[in-house]
Amino acid sequence: MQEFAESTLTDEERRERAERARAYLAENFGVEVTDEESAAMGRRLRDEFARRQPPGAAAA
Repeated sequence: MQEFAESTLTDEERRERAERARAYLAENFGVEVTDEESAAMGRRLRDEFARRQPPGAAAA
């Protein structure tokens, strides 16, 4: 359990990674991602991961 807890990202780490990804997309592809788009993508990814969990798996 401790190993899992240590491997999860803090809110600050998630924000930093999101900002790096936004900067990369803007610099390399000219794509500006809004906060709303980022939040919507995050929800879609969480929903998809939740659907793929095996039966009986604990939800995070």
